[in-house]
Amino acid sequence: MNAPSLVPRPSSLPAGRQRQGGFSLPLAIFIIVIMALIGTAMVSLSQTGQRSVASEVQSIRTFYAAETGAQTAVAQLLPLDGSNPGCAAVSASLTLTAPAQDGCSATLTCEALTLAGDDYYRITSDAACSFAGNDTRRQIEVMVRHPD
Repeated sequence: MNAPSLVPRPSSLPAGRQRQGGFSLPLAIFIIVIMALIGTAMVSLSQTGQRSVASEVQSIRTFYAAETGAQTAVAQLLPLDGSNPGCAAVSASLTLTAPAQDGCSATLTCEALTLAGDDYYRITSDAACSFAGNDTRRQIEVMVRHPD
């Protein structure tokens, strides 16, 4: 006959197996939850970064649209023939058709000033661009002296 064991065995476990505390399952669930939180944070950061870059690109497009409007107004105000047509030559609005400025427009204003016998013109170009629900506005103001 076999000698009786000093350690009592529960009757539900087969011979040779020990009772385990079940620490692995809570640890696995904890790790899965932490990994899910890290993944969610990474996706959120990525989306925020993409929106930020898109807004920056849209802002630059709008700045260049305002710059284009101001340069167009200067070209209308100071024609190559040397004449002085005044603010009447400046268009009130400009629709930009270049592919990079699609969806952009510029509103131009001109104000004539005379200082110390010289003709000056204040040109304001107010540009607006709209792309994918993102609307931006930029304004540029330039002062031009007519070379008499």
